Amino acid sequence: MSVSPEDRAMAVTLRRLVAKSELDISQLQITFSRGTAELTGAVKAPKGKEGMLVRKEFTVLKQHIMNVRGVRDVFGERVRIFD
Repeated sequence: MSVSPEDRAMAVTLRRLVAKSELDISQLQITFSRGTAELTGAVKAPKGKEGMLVRKEFTVLKQHIMNVRGVRDVFGERVRIFD
């Protein structure tokens, strides 16, 4: 099944939003289809911020994604979180 242009554009929008996070998201992938954002890969604290509460920041990040118009659900259970 191919990805619609709208879903592809939303995935780009979400990547831009996630890029603003303080988390190291270099290993995070985002897919979007029919109102659902799926996050896979890994997140961790950036260098120099090893004391960051990564799990809490990731929860906040998912909420920001959820607040984007057009997003109905966010799945991030397959993301590895390195605290």
